[in-house]
Amino acid sequence: AFLASNNPGALLASNNLGALLASNNPGALLASNNPGALLDSNYQGSPLASNNPGTLLASNNPGTLLASNNPGTLLAFNNPGALLASNNPGALLASNNPGALLASNNPGALLASNNPGALLASNNPGALLASNYQGSPLASNNPGTLLASNNLGALLASNNSGALLASNNPGTLLASNNPGALLASNNLGALLASKNPGALLASNNPGALLAFQ
Repeated sequence: AFLASNNPGALLASNNLGALLASNNPGALLASNNPGALLDSNYQGSPLASNNPGTLLASNNPGTLLASNNPGTLLAFNNPGALLASNNPGALLASNNPGALLASNNPGALLASNNPGALLASNNPGALLASNYQGSPLASNNPGTLLASNNLGALLASNNSGALLASNNPGTLLASNNPGALLASNNLGALLASKNPGALLASNNPGALLAFQ
């Protein structure tokens, strides 16, 4: 299930596996009570929470609190004074300093940093690697990996058959874990996602959400 809104206060929610939730407006609330859910917001004060294992929580604004009580949770924040906490094994916590190294060898790990020179890497399936700075290297040797960057020189790669990921604009997210999938966008904030073979997704408008399942 794919849910999207470009208005403030939008509520996005799904109780299905692998749900993708996204919003590009302030105050957006994203929540899912199923494993594998991806929650992401890039505005101040956006609360992200999930009580299921493998949940990815991330925000790039000050004052955001991210927390989970399940194993394998990744909590990350790229502003000073961020509070990151988890009471489960395998938790990865990281902040917004240059040269930060984030790595995990467990499935479902999310690695992210908004500083130059950040190194993101994972050798397990389902890993999400993302950085919004120039020259950030993104790499994975497992199927289903999502690689995305909104800056020049970003390296996007997948070892699945026929997967093509490309973007030349900031904030673009491209992802596919199936053979033959083609994802492309040349606009700001475009979100493209597909989990089926042969799916074609494209948009030339800002904030567009394209989804196929």
